[in-house]
Amino acid sequence: MSDPCITECIEALGRASPEFRQRWARHNVRGWCAAWREIAHPTAGRLVLELAGLQVSGDPDVKCCVYVAEPGSETAAKLRRLVDSTMPSTDAQGGEDVITRT
Repeated sequence: MSDPCITECIEALGRASPEFRQRWARHNVRGWCAAWREIAHPTAGRLVLELAGLQVSGDPDVKCCVYVAEPGSETAAKLRRLVDSTMPSTDAQGGEDVITRT
């Protein structure tokens, strides 16, 4: 995969779930839908995201939906600001992690 964010997400899911890791290694997934969704976020405003869905072959009840912003889009910038506003930052005096909110 060429998108480092997706690669990181897949790796994190694999570390958290042995079942996911096994199923992902078998590559027995198939796409089941792709569409665009518009979401009204309470602080970020309008977000336009692509919805990609996967269904595990042989198990119609197992589905995974992923919302992705188009790289370089206004939505991608808004999501980055949301993430940055909730990431821990180092307190200058005590060196402790603090959560900053805007």
